[in-house]
Amino acid sequence: MNKTVFLFAVLSFTIASPSTQAIASEKSARLRFFMTEIHAYYRAIQAGIKNGDFDKAKKSANRAYRFFGEIPGLMPKTNKDGTPLNREIFLKSINTSMKTIAQLKEALTQKDVKRSEELLGDIFKKCAKCHNNILKTSKASQSP
Repeated sequence: MNKTVFLFAVLSFTIASPSTQAIASEKSARLRFFMTEIHAYYRAIQAGIKNGDFDKAKKSANRAYRFFGEIPGLMPKTNKDGTPLNREIFLKSINTSMKTIAQLKEALTQKDVKRSEELLGDIFKKCAKCHNNILKTSKASQSP
């Protein structure tokens, strides 16, 4: 009887427990979701500045900031091609982007169009640089 209960408990745990692969897949999906949302918020900030709707732009900046804060916990261990992800580059880019978004939020509060546009441009450049660095790191690690 004890063996049956033990076997049932092991099987239940095995079936009910998500696999490491499933957890990684969920993290990857959440990371993609956050990155997609950050891009949408970037566009909403851009439109808000263009239309003079600083309240809407600031709400989008607040959301982007919050989503950027979630990303380090979702950072994968490897790039899509299986090469190790450079955690230092990744985290540095996230941290500098968050600092720039904090400055952007202040510029939006002050309704400073020129400064807001400059900071939004900086955020775009930081995003592009991070994506390029990660790709370069990935490709460099494949070189002989």
